[in-house]
Amino acid sequence: MICYIKAVIAKKGPLVGVTPAEYRFRTRYGAAVIAVHRHGKRIQDYPGNIKLQSGDVLLLEAGPTFIAQNANNQHSFALINEVKSK
Repeated sequence: MICYIKAVIAKKGPLVGVTPAEYRFRTRYGAAVIAVHRHGKRIQDYPGNIKLQSGDVLLLEAGPTFIAQNANNQHSFALINEVKSK
C-alpha cells in the first residue's frame, strides 16, 4: 500500500544543503520525493536535483511504515504528516 506524506525539513540536519539524489533519499528513507514546496510555492524542477533548505515541505510517496519509522527522526524532519485522500 502506498501512502502520501508531507514532511518538513528540520532546521539543522543532514538534509539541509543537499539534494535528495546526493543524500540517496529513497534508499535511506524508503520514500520517493514527488515535489518540493518552499515558501508556499512548488519548485518547478526535478525533485531529486533541488538543494533542500530548512522549512522545505516535501511530498513523499512512501510505504505505510514510513511515519512510524521516522516519527522520532527530529534531525531530518521537523514534522511528518500523512496526506489523507477525500
